Amino acid sequence: MLYKFQFGFRKQYSTNHAIISLVEKIRNALSSGNVIIGVFLDLKKAFDTVNHDILLKKLFAYGIRGNILKWFQSYLQNRKQYIYLNKIKSDTKSINCGVPQGSVLGPLLFILYINDLAGVSDRLFSILFADDTSVFAEGQSVDEAVNVMNIELKKITTWLSANKLTINVAKSHFMVFHRSRIKINSKQILLGDSQLDQINFTKFLGVVIDDKLSFTNHIAYIRNKISKGLGIIIKARKYLNRKILVNLYNTFVVPYLIYCVEIWGNACDSYLDPIIKLQKKIIRFITFSTYTEHTIPLFLELNILPFKKLVIQRIGLQMYKYSINNLPTAISELFDEYKILHQHNTRNKSNFRHPLGKQEYMYRNFSFNAIYTWNFIISKTDINTFSSYATFKYKLKTYLINNEVTFRLI
Repeated sequence: MLYKFQFGFRKQYSTNHAIISLVEKIRNALSSGNVIIGVFLDLKKAFDTVNHDILLKKLFAYGIRGNILKWFQSYLQNRKQYIYLNKIKSDTKSINCGVPQGSVLGPLLFILYINDLAGVSDRLFSILFADDTSVFAEGQSVDEAVNVMNIELKKITTWLSANKLTINVAKSHFMVFHRSRIKINSKQILLGDSQLDQINFTKFLGVVIDDKLSFTNHIAYIRNKISKGLGIIIKARKYLNRKILVNLYNTFVVPYLIYCVEIWGNACDSYLDPIIKLQKKIIRFITFSTYTEHTIPLFLELNILPFKKLVIQRIGLQMYKYSINNLPTAISELFDEYKILHQHNTRNKSNFRHPLGKQEYMYRNFSFNAIYTWNFIISKTDINTFSSYATFKYKLKTYLINNEVTFRLI
């Protein structure tokens, strides 16, 4: 019932999966020699402006009828609210629109409300995460992609008007994803009567995405964040023991390193080098080592994964979820066609064959590196891939810490 690329408020779905889908779509288009226009829309107070009558009609259309529909009607209507601040209470007002926020049903009702947005156009590819809405148009040239986007945005505008939702034009913008050798002049994308600003990079669900998918801006953002973590560790190491310093590392550094690293962790080595050096610097400070100390023994001593191995671990965990059918359909479909299907009891029975494409784009895809990683895990290690998630995670980390990896991701 729900749109396949709606990644918000759904079990087993996450921001990682939304970004994976987006980057795969763009890189596949670039690999084919095409251009993609992406429009990132900002809905004004989306949860607060849901029209109850329209929502109930949509629930009816989805098959929720009779007493169940009446229950939803009772749940939404005749609600009241007031503000209480500093022992002063405002007048009570009726709530005529919006879904109850802070409730279990609120997010579900909202994603049902905007579920048909993706069906407005058969030329646009939409990525939704609750009210974060992005649409993409592909073309053989920039002008073709711009033309398609402007035509299809008129349909989006009509749908928004019919559903009483409003776009914050000042916070909405567009980006032209293209190959490095293509020169892009300023283009005009219209949303209603307003012209959207063209940008070279934007923050999408916590990851800074640029128009060439180099992730240089995101890496700079991560470097800045973990530098602050380094500052905390430097100040604290005079007073705290090594175990607590490692806890500080896990608290102030690791969350930034692992967030969506499956996607941006395969950037060019020259772009990632500042992150790798900064991680090594932190490890040396925790162990009170000199700046020339070799770090491989230090990572082993602290039971911490170096950055490159951390990328492999995070990709391996996603593939473990695929092996137990615990990934969204939009992500698992990336691998289904490459699965080697036969009933022979061979060592490579669970292997995948590799996708083919232009190296500069395809080889940096999550799907390509995920297949490469999984083939390595099941053929070169003794890790039991049928164990629990926690056991698999522990054994994979243990293997990566104690062994030299015989392959490297692009």
